[in-house]
Amino acid sequence: MNIIYLDWAATSIPDTNIIEEMSSTALLNYGNPSSIHLKGIEASGILENSRSAIAAALNIEKNDFIFTSGGTESNNLILYSLLRKFSLESILKKHPRIILSGIEHSSCYEPAKFLEEMGFSLKYINTEKLGTADIESLKKYLNPNTVLVSLILVNNETGVIQPVEKLTRTVKEYAESIGRFIHVHTDAVQALGKISLNLKQLGIDSASFSAHKIRGPRGIGGLFIKDRKKITPLYTGGGQENGLRHGTENLPAIYGFAKAVEKYIPLVETNLKKIKLIKQNFLKEIKKLKNAVIIPEPANGLPEESFSPYILNVAFPPIPSEVTVRALSQEGVMISAGSACSTHKAKERGRVLRNMGYKPEIASSSVRFSFGFNTKREEISAALEIINRTIPHLTKVAGAFKR
Repeated sequence: MNIIYLDWAATSIPDTNIIEEMSSTALLNYGNPSSIHLKGIEASGILENSRSAIAAALNIEKNDFIFTSGGTESNNLILYSLLRKFSLESILKKHPRIILSGIEHSSCYEPAKFLEEMGFSLKYINTEKLGTADIESLKKYLNPNTVLVSLILVNNETGVIQPVEKLTRTVKEYAESIGRFIHVHTDAVQALGKISLNLKQLGIDSASFSAHKIRGPRGIGGLFIKDRKKITPLYTGGGQENGLRHGTENLPAIYGFAKAVEKYIPLVETNLKKIKLIKQNFLKEIKKLKNAVIIPEPANGLPEESFSPYILNVAFPPIPSEVTVRALSQEGVMISAGSACSTHKAKERGRVLRNMGYKPEIASSSVRFSFGFNTKREEISAALEIINRTIPHLTKVAGAFKR
């Protein structure tokens, strides 16, 4: 069976050359970067050269980037650092406010829910059916006790690009008017290497990244933090990563992350043109299926530039998402039911689409197709042939059960 991989938003197919170089680094550069002997100095050089390469690609200062295990840890670091900033007495008395968009990744949503249980005030910006955060809703929730606003840049389920620059400007203008600092964080995991990214222009204070979304290794990512004094570490120990992420660094993975960034960020525009055409052709054919619901529908008001072409969310009611995923998998087409990070939690599934105003029957039947740097047109044609054969059959079966 030929595998047609259309689940790149969950994880990308590793770059063979990068993995081979990582293996060589693991075997040859085995020193601990904190050691002061020659092998340690050698390892430290690779570590800092990797940091410099990523910082240069992102057009940020080298010291403003730390390595983590991925986007999830980076998001958690930003949110949970609030617990060490405020005393329990202060939390219970002032209820510091956190504001999230209603479509955040679970690695932001769940820590925020925990902080709410601890006494923080938690508000969700209204999300329109088009998938964008409502700026008036943000303005309504900003108050003098607001300490953090988290805004996902590219939604991992719908591919909608949030107006983060505009939303951040609103937050910063309010903060300046009351003489306070409000931290603005963005989850940029699905943006890195896929859309044009200018962190300085966005005006944010921090951003999270993950290597495995751009053909790098799993288990490594990073955090851009403009002022590291504004956050505190989740745990303490050896003092690595400017004292914000303790523990011996995963040097081979860090090296692989840097190589992926160096290779794929310069190709952003080239790959964008290619993937846009692939998505357009795919979408054109998918729309011919009678029960296909595109989420959100671009024609409903958002320009094409407001979508990452790498992600397409489609519902096929009344077919349950898991049924579509498993049926297509049996035919060799790999897709996912929403975010891969939420597949183990039933309550989490469909949260983003429900917050966008979609009915449960649509949210529960949606699946995500996601494309990658080396997705081929022939693969798309083969996938469409399978989809056009499978979906009508599943629709009949699901309809019969529903009756």
